[in-house]
Amino acid sequence: YNEITDDLEFQMYCVNNRFKDYYDKYVCDNKYATKEEVNEVLANNYMLKSDISEYRKKDDLLSYTNTTCMKAATFEKSGDVYRLDLNYNEGTHFEIKYEDTTYSFLFTIDEQTKQGNNDVYDHNITDGLRFRWTPRSSSLSLLWLLNSSDIILKYELLSVIYPAPDEFALKSQIEELKKENAELRAQIALQPNYPWLSYYSEFTERLEFIDGDYVAKYIAYTYTEASKQLYFVLTNRASEMHKDFVFILIDDAFETHYFRCDMVNKVVYYNEIKNSTLASRPNAFSLNIPEGITFNTNDVSQVRAFTYIFMKSA
Repeated sequence: YNEITDDLEFQMYCVNNRFKDYYDKYVCDNKYATKEEVNEVLANNYMLKSDISEYRKKDDLLSYTNTTCMKAATFEKSGDVYRLDLNYNEGTHFEIKYEDTTYSFLFTIDEQTKQGNNDVYDHNITDGLRFRWTPRSSSLSLLWLLNSSDIILKYELLSVIYPAPDEFALKSQIEELKKENAELRAQIALQPNYPWLSYYSEFTERLEFIDGDYVAKYIAYTYTEASKQLYFVLTNRASEMHKDFVFILIDDAFETHYFRCDMVNKVVYYNEIKNSTLASRPNAFSLNIPEGITFNTNDVSQVRAFTYIFMKSA
């Protein structure tokens, strides 16, 4: 009997020690998530890899933070100066090498001046060493390294990264983006599909009024049948718009005539869409139309409105 009792006690001892490192069911339920709970979290916050096959890989990004990501800017050397394909962008980080020292810094403006119409920004890297950023356009800047005497120094530009809007959408934004996309498609579908837009693809903005007045008050034409000469009436207000135009004229025989007006060079091109090479002389806004234009009435003094006028969008 004593031997049996001792054996049972020994076995109970082994069982208790075997399970002492395990939790009971109550502890497990409160400490760990069930498989169903895990699946719910995954479904609500993640997408399948196959659904994001068209997105960039992680190694395409230098870093990612909320609504911006750091992108690498492109640049090329030109003598002792670098041409950067970027306008001034606050938060840009540079890494350069001068002599045997590498400098890594976030560009901040310590001094701002002017060179003609261009802004000039200087950042003090260290005593006697300044980095100059001169934007020239929305997509071009010049980068210089100067000493305290404003002498241009030879250096090597190693990298430029700048903050830009992120190109990712959270899963919670997808439905909103789908709705926005559908609305844009609907707006595009409502726009007239003019046949000449396939040729003059940049001239998408129809011009009907200028300063509240009908456009013919500022842009019109007269026509002399005897000489087959068409004269463009372009007021100063039209010139002030600094826009190129496409004038479309549908005559009384339902023939369509196209005129592209280059306001910079002051030249008008006729029927390019029909392979014509006819153009006016510079600064002479008139054209001789060999085949003529048909009108039911032929009053040389009558100022006429073009059927349509389009210009390039801003």
